Amino acid sequence: MALTPSSVAQNTLVDAQNSIRVFEHWFGKVPYGRIAITQQPQFNFGQSWPSLVYLPVSAFLDSTQRWLLMGTSAFNFANFVDELTPHEVAHQWWGHAVGWASYHDQWLSEGFADYSAALFLSIHRAAG
Repeated sequence: MALTPSSVAQNTLVDAQNSIRVFEHWFGKVPYGRIAITQQPQFNFGQSWPSLVYLPVSAFLDSTQRWLLMGTSAFNFANFVDELTPHEVAHQWWGHAVGWASYHDQWLSEGFADYSAALFLSIHRAAG
C-alpha cells in the first residue's frame, strides 16, 4: 500500500463505512440517509453533527506517519485513533437521533458511542 494522502484517506473512509454497516446491523438504519466524513485541522479532537463527522488530521495519517511526528508516544495514541472514527460515527445514533434531556444526561451519548466503538473494534479485530 502506498503512503499517499488519498490511500490513507481511503482507509479512514473504509473504517467509517464499516462502522456504519456494523451499527446499522445492531441499531437500525442510519438516521439521516447519508453521513459526510471530513478532516479538520486539530490533531486530537473529533466531533459529530447530524449527517456530518469531523475527524482530526491524525485520523488520516498511518502509524508510520504518526510515529515520525510523535515518536514513541504515537504507540499510545494509536488506541485513540482506532476508536475515534467509530465513536464519532456512532453519535449519528447516540446523541443525534437519540438525544438527551439536558447536559446532565449527555454522558449517556458518550457512553453509548464508546460502547459502539468497542463493539466495532471487537468485530473488526476478530475479522482481521
